[in-house]
Amino acid sequence: HLPACTDLFLEPINTMGRSVLWAAVVAVAVCAHLTAAATNLNPTDASPNFVLFPCSQEDFYISYKYDPLSFQEIEIKSSNSSNGNTIEMLVNNGLPGSDAVILPPCVVGDNKACSVDLTCELADGNNEWFIYVINRDSDPVEFNITTFSRVLKPAALQLNKPVTFDGEVAGTDFGTENVFYQIPIQPPSEFAMVNFTVYDVGPDEDSVAIAVVNPFSVASTNIAETSCDLFPLETPGTLILTACDLENIEPDGGSVTWFVSVAPKSYQSNFTFTIVASVDDYVITELTEGEATPVEFISKEDDVLYYSIAAPPIPDGEDSAAQQLNISVVDVQGGQVNVSYAANYLPWQECKPEVSAPCLSETRCDLVVPACDVQQDVYYIAVAGQKLAAANQPLAFRVNVSYADQPSTKVATKIKNGVYFAGSVHENQYRHFVFSPNGYKESADTYLDVQLYVDATDFGPTTLFVNADALAGTSGTSCLEHFSRCKVQALGSCVVQLFSCDYSDYGTWYVSVLGGDAANYFGSGTRFTLRAGLQDPRKLSDESVIEYGNVYSGEYDQWVVRDSMLDEGEIIYVEVASVVGGDISVWENRDQLAGDSCETRACYDAIAPPASVWPDGSGAGRATSYTMELKRCSDDDEDYFIGVRGEGAPNGAEYTMTLVRDAGPVQPLATISAGELITGTLTEGDGARTNFTLADGGTSKRLVVTLTLLQAPDEGQLTLRLLSGDLLNCAGEVGSCTTGGANDVSTCQVVLQPCEFSALDGAMAQLSGDHGTLYNLKYEVYSPSTASLKSGVAVAGELHYKEYAFYKLAVKSLNSTLVVEAYFDNDMGVAASLYVSTLPDAGRSPCYTFDAPSCTSAEKCVYIVNACDIQKTTYYMSVYTSASVLRPYPELKYTLRATQQDALVPVEFQSVNAMEIYQGQRIFHTLEVDNIDSDAGEIVAIHLGAVQRGSVQLYVSYGSPLAHCPCFEHSHTLAAAAGDAVQTLTLAYCELTQTGTWTLEVVGEKAAADPAQLIGYTLSIQNLAQDPAPLAVGDTVEASARNGRYKYFEVKGVAPTDQVTLEVTDVRGGSVSVF
Repeated sequence: HLPACTDLFLEPINTMGRSVLWAAVVAVAVCAHLTAAATNLNPTDASPNFVLFPCSQEDFYISYKYDPLSFQEIEIKSSNSSNGNTIEMLVNNGLPGSDAVILPPCVVGDNKACSVDLTCELADGNNEWFIYVINRDSDPVEFNITTFSRVLKPAALQLNKPVTFDGEVAGTDFGTENVFYQIPIQPPSEFAMVNFTVYDVGPDEDSVAIAVVNPFSVASTNIAETSCDLFPLETPGTLILTACDLENIEPDGGSVTWFVSVAPKSYQSNFTFTIVASVDDYVITELTEGEATPVEFISKEDDVLYYSIAAPPIPDGEDSAAQQLNISVVDVQGGQVNVSYAANYLPWQECKPEVSAPCLSETRCDLVVPACDVQQDVYYIAVAGQKLAAANQPLAFRVNVSYADQPSTKVATKIKNGVYFAGSVHENQYRHFVFSPNGYKESADTYLDVQLYVDATDFGPTTLFVNADALAGTSGTSCLEHFSRCKVQALGSCVVQLFSCDYSDYGTWYVSVLGGDAANYFGSGTRFTLRAGLQDPRKLSDESVIEYGNVYSGEYDQWVVRDSMLDEGEIIYVEVASVVGGDISVWENRDQLAGDSCETRACYDAIAPPASVWPDGSGAGRATSYTMELKRCSDDDEDYFIGVRGEGAPNGAEYTMTLVRDAGPVQPLATISAGELITGTLTEGDGARTNFTLADGGTSKRLVVTLTLLQAPDEGQLTLRLLSGDLLNCAGEVGSCTTGGANDVSTCQVVLQPCEFSALDGAMAQLSGDHGTLYNLKYEVYSPSTASLKSGVAVAGELHYKEYAFYKLAVKSLNSTLVVEAYFDNDMGVAASLYVSTLPDAGRSPCYTFDAPSCTSAEKCVYIVNACDIQKTTYYMSVYTSASVLRPYPELKYTLRATQQDALVPVEFQSVNAMEIYQGQRIFHTLEVDNIDSDAGEIVAIHLGAVQRGSVQLYVSYGSPLAHCPCFEHSHTLAAAAGDAVQTLTLAYCELTQTGTWTLEVVGEKAAADPAQLIGYTLSIQNLAQDPAPLAVGDTVEASARNGRYKYFEVKGVAPTDQVTLEVTDVRGGSVSVF
């Protein structure tokens, strides 16, 4: 045990594979005391005095034999702590395999004692205890430990017989002495309560410090925190031990011996009180099934009367009863009752779950236990006086309990299709119905509407259930299930709709109405109207006829426009408007009912999110109408469905549906051919003459459609739309351009590349704009071709808007670099792009492909393929412009050159090589070394300099350069940039030991201004090889050395025992280092 004041730092020791050891470094030397083995204590003896050094600890062990009448304490006392020193006693048990019980610490100071009560812990079976005494101060402290084991003789109590204590209560070292009592009690039933009452306390009512009641063993009042099941007893006052308390103490309901401890606040010479123990049991009236009780009375609020009834029997071999249990409290007068029930225990016990929601009523309560929920045994019913109408008048009622067979389908009343049924229902009762189609001719889109109207109710809510092939209900109030349901909270309506995919899956549909599941019951119940009817989507009639609809919250109206109403390419507009009473949501769909596809078991779908339509004046920004465009664009027979749903309107939302047919043209009236020039004027109301079919639609050629504005009103403009297809209303736009307007653009073009044009299912040109505009319209088609290039030979050409010029070059050598250069006429002020690919042809998607990176510039583009990456294949190139050159037939001049350069450039000693390189390009200089001229000092200098317009990087390696592709390895590097002095790399004899080919790779690192700019540099190799000059002892030699160069000397004839002195003198022109 290490005292808490000891600071420990644990560090692992390297054990070289042996068991791990840990080093404990004690930070405070004075705290480094370890205690010896624990000292055994006898339960009845006092220990000798112990001296406890600072920051040290003494351990003790004690074992008890449990006696329920014994009172066990451990006392610690210090004999020299008057100087303010303190010691602390910690007590815990350490039984193997169990969680330790740690008692609160006991702190002693100033010559005082403290004690720990173990009585309740021993009652729990914890008999072995460890005691740790710790001195946390800086001076030694002397102490001893005494264990007390006192066998008590509690006075006996008898039920319902008061006992009075009157006498002297002396104080002890542990506080005031306790007065003890005991009584064994066997509860007469599982619902009984045990009461302990203390009264006539003297000399005054505040004389008692604390009184506690504990089962099975005596309890001390000295310790606030123990494991005892202590129940505090108010004095004067009564402790009521409920059935829940007794069940927690003795779950089997057996006899329990209870111990009472009472302690005064201080020494009392005439301490007095009276105590009595009693048992209360509930009066439970046994009911007879089917017979009502006589009139029962409750004279005080919150008083409760209890009743019992045997549960309906469960037949042999069955999982549930065949009958349900009906509980009714009727003829309520003079106030309000609160009714609840539970199986096998009394309702409203705090330790038991509530089985039923309480029923509060001033007239009657009806509770139902469904047959499938019936538990075998006894049901207990509680009736409480919730509220009395008059203080001097009791609350009266009668109780009736009966068994009833589960309802079968025979009880269901038939409701015919579309016929209204008016009826009523009591609280927690069902009215069952079965739906009859009554000869309705059903279609694939037929759906069932079941609507409940609550006309009047004395309680609420009222629930509508719908189920397939069996009675409808809910397991909460019956043994029934439901397919769907809705609820009316008070007055109003709700609807359940079964659409075609649900309705047609089953043969018979049952409907039920459940009287409210609320807590109050008044009057005769709920009066309702029920209607169930089949219907098909309502057909929208032809032009400009207004239809009316009304939808409740959550209800759909389904509408349909049959495909036969539209010819191919025609448009019909449907407007939803004039909404009154609440907002609605509108969905569109094709060939299936329309609605929210996110709903569970949805039999409908939607082609777009819903539109919300609001009543007039509902708020700024809220749409008060919604228009749908319905069009037929194929030969497929597709009906158009519209779903309208009410959103929260309790009395329904009214709306109108209006259908209008579009009178515009379906197809262009004119067809034009390639190269044909059309001149026309845009005329108001004559849109048919501004749509043209292109005769060449769908060919694999490049399409160019040109619109020229000849004359227009002030700032008048004209827009050209290129459409795919042959039906105007079904065509999709693939390109557009605009002439005129504030920019005064007289010509614009729409261009499609071959793969885009060939993908069209027909092509149309559509004009729109200001009336009175005079124009020319023309289209042309071109078949693109790919020209072959010769290496290093430039070609020139011109580009039109969105035009590609395609080229190719065959690469035959892998020891080469491909450099593609494109120059553009920047007088045009537009940009063009260069694309390169190994696949035909190079360009943008979707028609072409290119190898990254591409380049776009108004002046020059360069593409590099280095020797390590080049393939022996054909490379495809293109130049292209998409810039809008605002004039007729724009042209962009360009020059293109593709060069296959030798990637290997030899260099020699003592020569200077002036080179140019592009950013990202790699030039491999090769140096052939035939022999090594010297075996001492530096022998080669590589000079990299005269760099212009950027920076370069040099990599040096032995061997052929392309042998390392693409991961080129190097042994030395050198960098140089524009403005730098000549950079030099020197190699000593030990770094240049191999003859053969050495590679000096130069990489264009970064161009200063433009990646397409050439970077200049020079590269030279200098042979520095020299033999050491001989130097004899005693000689004086004059020599010189260039800046940064070595001069070597060799001294011969020196014996190992000689001492040699070397002098370097007369240094001029700088400084030297000697090695």
